Amino acid sequence: MPETVEVPTRRCIHCGKTGTVTVPKAELEAATKLDGPIQQRLPNLTTEQREQLISGTHPACWDEMFGSEPEEM
Repeated sequence: MPETVEVPTRRCIHCGKTGTVTVPKAELEAATKLDGPIQQRLPNLTTEQREQLISGTHPACWDEMFGSEPEEM
């Protein structure tokens, strides 16, 4: 199992709490050496994890504020 790092995130604008995102250490180290969008720097994280790293918004808080993603037809 790869070594991981708990990355602290900003205070959520919805609930006011901070959080963490678990990231493989090697990926985090590589991402800090790259330029570009977070999708390219940390492609193995989920969209929700990347959003939490950027804005601090927890996935459940995002769903409360904006709803979950629509189902594909």
